[in-house]
Amino acid sequence: MAETSFLDHMREIVGDARPSIAIAGLVAIFVTLWSVLSTWPQYNRLREFKGPRLAALSKWWLIKKVGGGRAYLDFWEVTKQYGSIAKVGPNDLLTDDPELMRHILNVRTEYRRSDWYDGMRFDPGNNNILSWRDEDEHFNVAGSDTTATAIRSTMLHIITNPLVHPTLRAEISKTHFSEPIIPDAIGRDLPCLQAVIKEGLRTFPPVAGLMSKQVPAPKATPGKENSSPAVPKSDTARGEYSAVKISGVLMLESLDPRDGWRCSRNKAAVTDTMDLIDSSLDKNLVKWVKTTQATLAEAQTKKGQFVTDHPTKDAVEKLFMARVLGKAILTPGLNPAGTFVRMACGSDYSFPGSKLIEDHSAIPITTVEGPYPPCAIPEKDLKPISISQMRLETHHWGSKVLLHQLSLVDRGEAIMFIVEDQAGTAVLLKLYHQPLEKEISCNWTMLDYRVCIVKNPFFQRVHDTITPNFCQIPQSYYTLRVDHPGDIIPLRHGDGRIPEAWKVNPDRDDKTSHGYRDLGNKAFGKKDWAAAHHSYSQALDVAETSQDKQLAHLNRSLINLKLGRPAEALLDVTQAYDPEAPTEKALFRHAIALYRLNRFEDCEAMLIDLLDKFPDNKAAETTLLSVKTRLTEQRTGKYNFNKMYKTAKAAKGAPLIDCATYSKPVEIRESPGRGRGLYTTKAVKAGDLLLVEKAFEYSFIDETRLTDQCTILANFNTKRMTAGASANLWPKVVQKLYHDPEALSAFTELHHGKYKPVTATEGDGRPVVDAFLVEKILSLNSFGAPRSTRDFCGNNVWSGNPAPEVCASTRERPLFTSVGVWLLAARINHSCVGNCRRSFIGDMAIIRAARDIPVGTELTIPYRPSTDSESYQDVQKGLAKWGFICDCELCKDRLKTTEAVRVRRKELSKEFDKQVPSDQEFDLEKATKLLRVIEKTYSGKPAKQIRWCIAHLYAYVGIRLRQDEDFVRAAEMLIKGLETMGFVILATPPDDGSAQARFEVKQWGMMEHHIPWLFFQLIECYAEINPHLVPVAEHYAQIAYSIIVGEGESMWDVMPATGNKAERT
Repeated sequence: MAETSFLDHMREIVGDARPSIAIAGLVAIFVTLWSVLSTWPQYNRLREFKGPRLAALSKWWLIKKVGGGRAYLDFWEVTKQYGSIAKVGPNDLLTDDPELMRHILNVRTEYRRSDWYDGMRFDPGNNNILSWRDEDEHFNVAGSDTTATAIRSTMLHIITNPLVHPTLRAEISKTHFSEPIIPDAIGRDLPCLQAVIKEGLRTFPPVAGLMSKQVPAPKATPGKENSSPAVPKSDTARGEYSAVKISGVLMLESLDPRDGWRCSRNKAAVTDTMDLIDSSLDKNLVKWVKTTQATLAEAQTKKGQFVTDHPTKDAVEKLFMARVLGKAILTPGLNPAGTFVRMACGSDYSFPGSKLIEDHSAIPITTVEGPYPPCAIPEKDLKPISISQMRLETHHWGSKVLLHQLSLVDRGEAIMFIVEDQAGTAVLLKLYHQPLEKEISCNWTMLDYRVCIVKNPFFQRVHDTITPNFCQIPQSYYTLRVDHPGDIIPLRHGDGRIPEAWKVNPDRDDKTSHGYRDLGNKAFGKKDWAAAHHSYSQALDVAETSQDKQLAHLNRSLINLKLGRPAEALLDVTQAYDPEAPTEKALFRHAIALYRLNRFEDCEAMLIDLLDKFPDNKAAETTLLSVKTRLTEQRTGKYNFNKMYKTAKAAKGAPLIDCATYSKPVEIRESPGRGRGLYTTKAVKAGDLLLVEKAFEYSFIDETRLTDQCTILANFNTKRMTAGASANLWPKVVQKLYHDPEALSAFTELHHGKYKPVTATEGDGRPVVDAFLVEKILSLNSFGAPRSTRDFCGNNVWSGNPAPEVCASTRERPLFTSVGVWLLAARINHSCVGNCRRSFIGDMAIIRAARDIPVGTELTIPYRPSTDSESYQDVQKGLAKWGFICDCELCKDRLKTTEAVRVRRKELSKEFDKQVPSDQEFDLEKATKLLRVIEKTYSGKPAKQIRWCIAHLYAYVGIRLRQDEDFVRAAEMLIKGLETMGFVILATPPDDGSAQARFEVKQWGMMEHHIPWLFFQLIECYAEINPHLVPVAEHYAQIAYSIIVGEGESMWDVMPATGNKAERT
């Protein structure tokens, strides 16, 4: 009875609840429908604009970015990714088009402030200076707060730059104007005043935050004619004024004339014509190039002149110290002296605005000027010379000068400090190609002895900085420039060549080897590797017993490993123990040094010996396992690619992969007319692994922090400028060679054009490294590389959002890429078509055969990306710096093609794109007619002929047909797309039911990044029309994928459009 009552009670409850549940369901359905119906019109009217997916449906994306603290960067990335007008909200567009911004911000513009400004009210019923939307009322009070901010920040910069202040005052004084305020007409004619104002506004923008403009009726559609879509009626435009040069942001309810940071990087806003590799540079940089070229030319007019106006030692030192301290205060993170500012103030950025100034500092620039050879003469055979005896712009061959450090050390494009000679004449000393600051602080460049010898001194009058930067106003000094690391000899404490007057702290002569080792141990505990290296070197200098010497060598060997100098570590550790009675620590460190030098067989033998003597050493056991893995890779070419990807992706810094080099299928031979090349030692099939190589040296730039880490290398000899990691790679290689004589020999064998290197390899006990030879070799043999080719292609080539201006890997490196040099891969000569392809995982280069290659065949790759409409002359001009003419099949066709035919093909290709747009219903008949017209511009048999101009058109037609589910004709077009790239394919017609189904690649053609995607489209087609051919298509797709990416294991993870193979079998 009780049970029945309980059930009845539950039924009553449920019964009562059913109407409530039904009502709630109806409400939910109504709300959902209302949301969809109200959102759809907004979404539909902006469907032509691209942007983040979430932003099209909700304002949450915009709210998140505005509140994230880095909106200016997020907005810049959006316009870079989605175009000059991008969607960032349901009613919000963003633009960086400077012409559109000028139209929006024009005095007579029809754009008006939107209701966005209502949110600026503190009292909802009353306006303030920020919330006034009436243009006439706002005009009376506008700008007072921002003007005050701009004045304060600009005045701060003026008074902290001693060169600017007197120059500006002198210019204003020349006006002789007696009234308190200079008229605008006079002020506009004062170039220094105008420059200071504009630079102050650029460096410290007075306004931040989103501001809105109402988009007017269609008659005032923003943008240039035929340059951007019209903005719908009754929408608004938001703008963030953050600099004098205003770029914009279009937002539907708002158009953002925002962010000068973005505008200064907009190619349309700043492009200027210049004879450089990239003309899409900030116009300030273009101006700097011209100014620097003029300065260098002017300096040459004074070549050979003596100097009679050397300033006093105190004057030179004070001028330099004022600069160093001012820079340390304004940009502590960019200056070694900033450490003292942080210690004194207790904050990284205690000075108002210093973080903003540092963030907006100019990109560091490294210049390549007139090359000259390093000194190969021993120091003892050089003749002393004083600074007063030197001539301007002159290398004083066969001479040396003894110098004493006077000032703090600063770092810009070079390490700089004030020095004096024995006569008391002070000059600026600039040291180039020294270790990077993050590796060894420039404060340790001269150790702490403050005395050095410069060989073959090069005397100039130059500025202390060449980087165009407001907070580093250039100041002119008489200067000694040192480019080669061996041309300066720092003298350690106690060196007999140090004059008595320059000796410091004589009590240190009493310190024992043990005492110096203690100092080194303390520095080691602080991870101050340079200080520890210095102390252990001192311990070695004063060591009196063999035990002290061995301990100093042992400790210094560890520091050399930390500093990335395994060759010197090996040299130290071999002197750190008695072979008859080795210590456990010494043997293990010896093994590690061998491992870092990639001498894995020697390392294995050393570890076996170590474990035989000390069987409980767990670290040795673990290292031995790694060595065996390296030896397997080296001997068989079997790699754990998945682990390599994980390591590259997880790396917070440079993605350095712990793997060995595999090179059994290739060898170096003489290549007739092309120096030395790489040849096959056996016959290989398309997709076979030819080479996996660890980078000789690698310089990394994080793709997500390009603006923080980018550097520029400007070569005034070749008139070429490269942005990215090249400037950092140069000193890294110079330092590597200076600390590894064997590496020096291997590196200098690479192609260096007509450059004539010195014959000497050693001087004063150190390798003779020619920094200019290094730069020349790098310019001809280094490659730009993504973090991984797989991710690059997956994100940019096969994702439907290609970045055509970026190439995965060529010797003509695109902007903002990491870069490295691989000694074996650098031997591969050029062909536009190429018979192999290169890919990357971190600092590992992977080479696979792009076609079947017989034994003894020279390998070739394209050094530069080709396009379908390039002329023969343009291609050969692009290859001129390597000193050869390409005669591949593609170039032979270019040579035969007349200019009229080339232009005709280009016009027809554009006409195809116009007549068959991607955003309209596909017209196969029209597309086929246009393709036939383009085909007629080619002569000869189509078999094996690369007809690049129509290859991508066939591919496009095939993909459109596949999207329309016309799988038979799609397969035909896709196969034609492959055949026009030089592939020879035997395939039964897709609609031929009488013949036995067949699909076979008889000959592989030109491998480009889109080829795997075409094979994947074929997989989808065959899945519908002939499933028996799907495994065959998958096989060829995996080969093509492995050629482009470097491995085939990850294919189904990166290209999942057709489903997983395992799911269909």
